[in-house]
Amino acid sequence: MPLTTEQLQLRKTGIGSSDIAAVVGLNRFRSPVDVFQEKLGLTPAFEGNEYTYWGNALEPVIANRYAEEEGVELVECETLVHPEHNYALATPDRAVVGQPTLVEIKCSGMRRSNDWGEPGSDKVPPHYLIQCQWQMLVASALAPQPIEDVHLAALFSGNRYEVYIIKADPELQSYLLSMAGKFWNQHVVTGEPPPIDGSERSTAWLNEYWEQHDDEIAEAPEEAIVWAEQLKAARNGEDVNKAARREAENHLKDIIGDRAGIVGPWGKATWKKPKPGSKTDWEAVAKESGATQEIINKHTVIKEANRRFLVRFDAR
Repeated sequence: MPLTTEQLQLRKTGIGSSDIAAVVGLNRFRSPVDVFQEKLGLTPAFEGNEYTYWGNALEPVIANRYAEEEGVELVECETLVHPEHNYALATPDRAVVGQPTLVEIKCSGMRRSNDWGEPGSDKVPPHYLIQCQWQMLVASALAPQPIEDVHLAALFSGNRYEVYIIKADPELQSYLLSMAGKFWNQHVVTGEPPPIDGSERSTAWLNEYWEQHDDEIAEAPEEAIVWAEQLKAARNGEDVNKAARREAENHLKDIIGDRAGIVGPWGKATWKKPKPGSKTDWEAVAKESGATQEIINKHTVIKEANRRFLVRFDAR
């Protein structure tokens, strides 16, 4: 079901089960930078889309199917806060009455064999697996007995229902708690962004954070060599992973920072903002009587551009 206003506000105070996979780098749709910006209110709140609309609409239908087939009673869950680590939050979809079991409900498109295994197994997309482990971690700290498993009830393409079983993994849960604590205390609390990666959000963050620059071309630090070599390999076709190229570019941009560029034994990288351009709405000008310079200026706007990133490798 859709989260209430209170639950949405509470989610800003910690790491939820929909955040944790991104924090540890196991969500291909979101990055740590996404979570960081959302928690600090630096990006607009997600208002949903067609996928979330139908997921919310079908959630009770799927829950009823699970309850009927398993012969159990389900209850909806409130947002849970870990009693010792208050940055750890979770809002499970359902809990089985009288059993140490949670139920997570998913409405998905096509069932891709590389993402999903046989029904009854724990072969589910990694970010769902991490989400379920996090829910068990938080719920176990509040329940009379530890939560033993999460039953992930999934509806594929509106007509294929399957259930997957994720057993509690205390070692994995301990790792997730440790990583979430570091992320929360080192980044959200301090306001320091997490290490950048090759995500689009990291690229956008760099454009905002390092919007201005001076004219200095500085000597590149040693760490730039690694990223320059990775970028060169990607450009030469030795690395077909586009994410590796974007990651290298983003790291070099971050090293450049508010300077114009860096130079090293491998070559030179610059990240400069082009001179502002102008665009005139000539149709509007033509509609005005007497196309004087004053009228032209009235319909001319200055367009600021993002900094341009260029790397030239030395021929060797």
